[in-house]
Amino acid sequence: MKSLSATHQDSIALIEQYFHHLPKPVIFQEGLTAARTFSIAAQEHGEWSILAEQSFRSSVLPLIAIHFADLLNNPAHQALLKKLQMVASRVFVFHLIAGKMLAAPVDPTLNSLFSSMYVIYDTLFDDSNYFDIVKPGNFERIQEIVSGADTISTEWPLEKLFHAVNKKIFELLPVENSKVFCEIFQKLHEIQFESAFFKEKVLDIKKLRLNTYLKGGYATQLSVLLSPKSFTNSELDAFLLLGAPIQLADDLGDLLEDQNSGLQTLASLKAVDPLQVWPMYRKIFSTLSELAQSQNYDNEYFK
Repeated sequence: MKSLSATHQDSIALIEQYFHHLPKPVIFQEGLTAARTFSIAAQEHGEWSILAEQSFRSSVLPLIAIHFADLLNNPAHQALLKKLQMVASRVFVFHLIAGKMLAAPVDPTLNSLFSSMYVIYDTLFDDSNYFDIVKPGNFERIQEIVSGADTISTEWPLEKLFHAVNKKIFELLPVENSKVFCEIFQKLHEIQFESAFFKEKVLDIKKLRLNTYLKGGYATQLSVLLSPKSFTNSELDAFLLLGAPIQLADDLGDLLEDQNSGLQTLASLKAVDPLQVWPMYRKIFSTLSELAQSQNYDNEYFK
């Protein structure tokens, strides 16, 4: 088995190879360092958590009541409902932080819908009790929803809910970002479908690693595109890069759940260690810092 340092070097090498073209990155108005981010979050987390709950109740619960009422009433679904509320609240706060840094706040309703869709979409792929993604025709139908289909025909309640939530998201997306949002969502969908087959078989670790990085990158791009602000291609490239360690951290957090379901990730295959995630982030951020400084950005944000 490779040492952790060797595995880490493989990860960095792949990132540098794949993103060698990366031009001038995006720099937030309030910086991108962890210390400042957590400082902002700590100061306003209480208020934001209340806003997240209120927005969930007003925008998401009504859709659940219409399209998947059993999720609210059947104790068998309580685990999913609890996860939906908990993760959606956490992602909601993340979007608030990002919007604040970009000086382009995300609409609370759009934020709550997308944050909830994040959980619903993952469940469609990860839990066959709610949806069988590998059954012929199911992937294609989800792809139609991702592409903005107006109507669908399905017997799966969670898919009906996903369609309803996604339609609302498309209605509320900032006009300047709706087209690229749809394009990136389709790319993410293709990566997610490939990941659905990462079970019970030996994988090419490099392929899995690239899949992991792209999945995190596309998800991060979708998150920032919720803000009513135009982004350049180079800015979106930077967010794609920054999503890699975020996905690694997410996989580590889902380690037990993925092991129980047989899903193979870098974490479940022990191809990444928790101690690697922060050094990887630091390496990526250092690269972005050097690029930004060469473009005469304010160095204060890189200290």
